[in-house]
Amino acid sequence: MTRCIVNLPAGTRASRQSWSPTSAGEAREAGLIAAADFCDPPPRFRLRPGTDAQGSNHDGQGRSHGHGPRSGRKPVVLGYAPAAGPLSARSLRQRSSMSADAKQGKAIDFVVERANLRHYKWKPAPEPDSVDLHPGQVLLQVAKFAFTANNVTYAVAGEMMSYWNFFPAEPGWGRVPVWGFAQTIRSNHKGVAEGERVFGYLPMSTHLVVAADHLDRSGFIDAAPHRRTLPAIYNQYSLVADDPAYEAEREDQQMLLRPLFMTAFLLDDFLADNGFFGARTAVLSSASSKTAFGLAFLLHRDRRSQCDVTGLTSPGNVAFVDSLGCYDRVATYDQIRSLPPEVPAVFVDMAGDGVVLNALHHHYGDNMKHSCIVGATHWERRAREGELPGAQPTFFFAP
Repeated sequence: MTRCIVNLPAGTRASRQSWSPTSAGEAREAGLIAAADFCDPPPRFRLRPGTDAQGSNHDGQGRSHGHGPRSGRKPVVLGYAPAAGPLSARSLRQRSSMSADAKQGKAIDFVVERANLRHYKWKPAPEPDSVDLHPGQVLLQVAKFAFTANNVTYAVAGEMMSYWNFFPAEPGWGRVPVWGFAQTIRSNHKGVAEGERVFGYLPMSTHLVVAADHLDRSGFIDAAPHRRTLPAIYNQYSLVADDPAYEAEREDQQMLLRPLFMTAFLLDDFLADNGFFGARTAVLSSASSKTAFGLAFLLHRDRRSQCDVTGLTSPGNVAFVDSLGCYDRVATYDQIRSLPPEVPAVFVDMAGDGVVLNALHHHYGDNMKHSCIVGATHWERRAREGELPGAQPTFFFAP
């Protein structure tokens, strides 16, 4: 899946639309993408000790093995939305003109139909100057955000995990949460100055009003009444001026990786606290996803668990996953039967694919010691059998 850095268009007229996937290349050719830049890791970043800047892996004796980093993965900045109707490369070419409202930079919300995530619309929102800020409130202008499979999980689990409650919308519709950066453009809080840049949980909207509370040098929380009962980790906003993890030139990487590495860290901690449930291998689906290889990196780094790490992925991603160097074994989904069934296993499911889940549980049987569902990158194949062999799947909620 292409990772996107998105600046939402402002003022696109509200209309119900139906979306079907199209590649970044098709969208770029059609003129949908206004700008695109590589989001490469820093030259010295590597997951496997001994990997050079080109991604070749050396064993210390002059021999190299593995594959270079995957190319062509570009975050994209979407310039506007096309008119209503199903998206395809052809239709994009026919609809590659910005609306007059979008050019005027008006406030909008992007909302999806909860019962059918492929239906969406651009909805006009109150203009910034018309928003009445109560004491303690701050008006943020969304600068940019990352859109990945993680956000699809937020939408798929919106009802069950209350993700829709963070940013309320009209009945039957929802605003998909994202992680990104925003600028304070108006403030009725004496401790938050206009112009402050923040990182945190945002809606797919041009603006957001927050009730800043528990302010310190590092940031604040949104204490709006509708968010008080929701997990605190999603209500925190970091002031980048005093954020030790912030680098202005690495904003894109931070949006894409920071939230997912937090989840990977919590998964690693959860597995360690439970002694890996007695497993000797950890099987991770959607192994090319950022949460998966973040967890694989942590597991590979700390060998106290004596737990091998197996990555499941599609054939097209095998070379990339292998090049990371944090998986002991990489297999495609149709190679599940090649995994040793006698080895006790723990399954960390990033894909949410019912077919894969069923196959793994039947393959390992009673040796499936724990099975946790984390994501839903394969969100349209969630159907699974009722009772499965081994430990029954449970949903992992990071906070």
